[in-house]
Amino acid sequence: MQRTKLFIIFLIFSIGCPVSLFSQFKVEVPYTEENGKLIVEAKINGCTGHFIVDTGAPCALSHSFIKRTGKAKGQEATFQDANGNIMNSQVITLDYLKLGAIEFTGLQAVVLPANNIIETFHIDGVIGYNLFRMGCIRLNGKKHTLTFSSKPIVEAADSVYSTPLVKDRYLTLLPVTLGKNVKDTVMFDSGASDYYTMSVHQYPRIKHAKARLKVLGSGSGTLSAGAAGVEQSTKKYRLCVPQFSLCQNSFKDVTTITTSAPSSRIGTGFLSFGDIAIDYKKGLFYFIPYEANKVPNLYQPEWDVVIVVSQNKLVAGMVWDTKHSPLRGGEQIVEINGVSYAGDVDMYKAITKGVIPASTNKLSIKYIDPNTAETRSTVIRCK
Repeated sequence: MQRTKLFIIFLIFSIGCPVSLFSQFKVEVPYTEENGKLIVEAKINGCTGHFIVDTGAPCALSHSFIKRTGKAKGQEATFQDANGNIMNSQVITLDYLKLGAIEFTGLQAVVLPANNIIETFHIDGVIGYNLFRMGCIRLNGKKHTLTFSSKPIVEAADSVYSTPLVKDRYLTLLPVTLGKNVKDTVMFDSGASDYYTMSVHQYPRIKHAKARLKVLGSGSGTLSAGAAGVEQSTKKYRLCVPQFSLCQNSFKDVTTITTSAPSSRIGTGFLSFGDIAIDYKKGLFYFIPYEANKVPNLYQPEWDVVIVVSQNKLVAGMVWDTKHSPLRGGEQIVEINGVSYAGDVDMYKAITKGVIPASTNKLSIKYIDPNTAETRSTVIRCK
């Protein structure tokens, strides 16, 4: 399973919220799914681009897109990405952002550094929380639409599927329940495609709180890249949560891999089972199921060695079972099922087209032993 959580950016200082040209507004725009991201088209300062819908980050623009707009330099600022890496950049104020037929002014945005990973995926930036928090949003997983409105967009009958937001100046935080009554405060991150990702900082508390967690594996390695680069190798746990509740909706066997981020998160994987809506003014989060009373099974199989792209090479990013695997993490993978990857690998092609054959749970790979520089062979499995 290739993970491509591109980035979340947490600001070290305050970022301004926008002012709409309209006191009342409502816009519905289609989104496409690309590599697990929700992408919408918008126009900024006269230039049309494609942007990630990301409730876990502020608005941000790629360096090349800013050059297209001709915007001057902004205020210097320091940021921290989802993996804790620090980067220096700038904040600018946009003339306008046009989403559908509605223009918003006074919106600030982060300027991402040149050659940032986001440009590898032909994405121009992020539309984030400092815009969305001025109203209500609804993501429809069946129609693939984003609705953004100054007024509530959820019917009264669906209020049973709501839960109060945890107050936070920037992030969309809400409680979920593990087991019968173990709580975890999670961030809803529409820039992440997973179901539930537990913070490693919450893991000890949840483990001892009778949530009946099943430990499926543990190890040290890297799985994601952020705005400031690839994450550092960290200790991770692969877990299964037998019972999981979101807005009075139940799910079973939710698999999760711990993250070093300060808070746990849920992502847009849930859009397969219902609409997600957020009323920032009333402080409510909704998950409105497509089939009431259904209890989906969210178990996701995982490779015992997770292959990732790092510095244009395929490497063993994570090894879950070092007792039975000759790999320890970080080894370069040079062949998969007879296909050579010894040279440089294009990250965009590797992630969008994939390097792992579909409908298989076993791979024969060759890797370079870092101690002897010899090419060795092994088999990895998905289970």
